[in-house]
Amino acid sequence: MKNIIACDDEKRDLSLLDREVHKVLPDCSMQTFLSASDAVTYALDCRKRKIDIDLAFINVSISGVRGVELAESLRGVFPEIAIVYTVENPDFTQRQNWDVTLCKPISVLELGNVLDKVIGVSGKGSRMIVPNTVR
Repeated sequence: MKNIIACDDEKRDLSLLDREVHKVLPDCSMQTFLSASDAVTYALDCRKRKIDIDLAFINVSISGVRGVELAESLRGVFPEIAIVYTVENPDFTQRQNWDVTLCKPISVLELGNVLDKVIGVSGKGSRMIVPNTVR
């Protein structure tokens, strides 16, 4: 079973993402957070309980913090975590030169392709996807 977290300050977007992820990975465990600090607290608790987090969906513009900063914090707890950034503007993605992003609104087809790429839903994916700016 895959353990997934998502952080976005838009509750509607989190609900949509949760629903779409469960269409692709019905048996996954997914926790959603409206704040970066809650996501990091949860990750630290998981580490303490020896539970890995496989994947994080992070909005690039969360209130009070940049998504890249949250990704770095999560990677400090789980070095192998796959990161997927969610964005409202596809042009922003190209300017940042990130490996894996999802543009909102998220479609189940695009989500399936991204999940295959980052966690190998069909067994072909890679676990280490990070933005080029953090390497």
